[in-house]
Amino acid sequence: MKRTLLLSYIPATKSHDGLAWQAQTLWAHDINANARFLDIDLLCPVKSHSATSPDMTPLKPNIVVHDLDSISADKLRNLVAQADFVQVPGNFTWKKSLTARRLLHMAKRSKTIGIVGISSNRARTAIMNARGRSLLRRGYARLQALSIRVSQRWLIRHADGVHVVGQGLRNL
Repeated sequence: MKRTLLLSYIPATKSHDGLAWQAQTLWAHDINANARFLDIDLLCPVKSHSATSPDMTPLKPNIVVHDLDSISADKLRNLVAQADFVQVPGNFTWKKSLTARRLLHMAKRSKTIGIVGISSNRARTAIMNARGRSLLRRGYARLQALSIRVSQRWLIRHADGVHVVGQGLRNL
């Protein structure tokens, strides 16, 4: 089975019994569907389990979770080199996309396929959510949207492919 390294900013937690990883239900269903066809190294924030956690669903056993906040550069390079694909999200600001840019750079050097995944038009959403707000808030939203677009363009130029999900994203 092919192996993919998937960067996500959606956290994972250990289940109550500490034996399995879990994530928010919608994300867990999505990644578990992919795990039917791929072995996945999931690079994401790891949060401690709390009683107030939202609805959580276990991740399949062939999804190996790596803590985004504590992984070493050497371990990250090894994961990239062992992967057949590296997929990074393409809908965040320039600052938030630093890890995605690093991963695509590592993928290029190790001749691993790099893919940018875009599942929402966050630039447009930022502007839409600022409508009717103060001039300062609308200006901030425009700067945020610009940062997202610049980041997307950089990632797409340095990737081998783009995975776009959703009808409303075709124009991107």
